[in-house]
Amino acid sequence: MLHNREKLMKKASQGRQTAEIVRTLSNGFDAVMDEAVTGPPVADDELLDGYSRTVSGVVEKVKPAVVNIRVRHAGHERRPTEETGGSGSGFIIAPDGFILTNSHVVHAADKIEVALADGRMFPALPRSRALW
Repeated sequence: MLHNREKLMKKASQGRQTAEIVRTLSNGFDAVMDEAVTGPPVADDELLDGYSRTVSGVVEKVKPAVVNIRVRHAGHERRPTEETGGSGSGFIIAPDGFILTNSHVVHAADKIEVALADGRMFPALPRSRALW
């Protein structure tokens, strides 16, 4: 019973963290838009510095949700013994670990591994080719 409660508490905490990342992105973009619309004219260097600070701040906030996806493809008819691979990126969008990526990243993959920003690696399985 305690083990299940710990799992639920961990999922709830992850859900709050994901919600906070989304709120931070939304608030950051709103603030930038407000500044862009109402702010006085500024020099290009100041604009670029402000943009760099904004992007750097957003990156720090969302970094835990960004993943590297590594895929392996077993040999095919033309080269049955040759294994190939590739990689791409994705985003954790739900507390249960659901990752959103482009379909070409995982298309026809025989093995999928996900690397988190902190270096941990996890095996993954494709869930669906399209959500619409």
